[in-house]
Amino acid sequence: MEKEYSEKMRNGIVYGLFFITIIGITMTIWLGSKQDEHYKEDAQRIGVFSQQMKEGKYTEAENTIKSLVNDYPTSYVLLWQYGRNLSIQGKDKEAYEYYTKARIQRPFVVRNSQYLLHTGETLYKLGEYEKAKVYLSKGKEEASSQTIQQIDALLQQVEQKK
Repeated sequence: MEKEYSEKMRNGIVYGLFFITIIGITMTIWLGSKQDEHYKEDAQRIGVFSQQMKEGKYTEAENTIKSLVNDYPTSYVLLWQYGRNLSIQGKDKEAYEYYTKARIQRPFVVRNSQYLLHTGETLYKLGEYEKAKVYLSKGKEEASSQTIQQIDALLQQVEQKK
């Protein structure tokens, strides 16, 4: 009798663990697919933002990128792009704040010549010529030839304003 009871108990435990494993795998697959859908939607929103920027629809692009920044407040790329959008619209003080947030999230972004160009340009527009010169000079060290031309043009303007 004991043998039957222990076999029944063992079978119950095995079947129970099997059932729990199947439920766990099913839930993992289901939750993973939901997460994939969310990331696909966000990737599409980033694509919409890029298209809006290319088309010059900066106000619409601002709304798109702002919602992404709200969803991903620690993404230095989104913070930087939001700052870029604001700068293009002439909202330079806000833009600089977002460039700073991007730098705080990812300190190594200061090795990116485009980031340095955008930040230097915004500082120039804010009348912060010395800071702009520092950013632009640093950006020139890291830049490609096309970016160097843009940086040189801005540096000349900075020198004229000093």
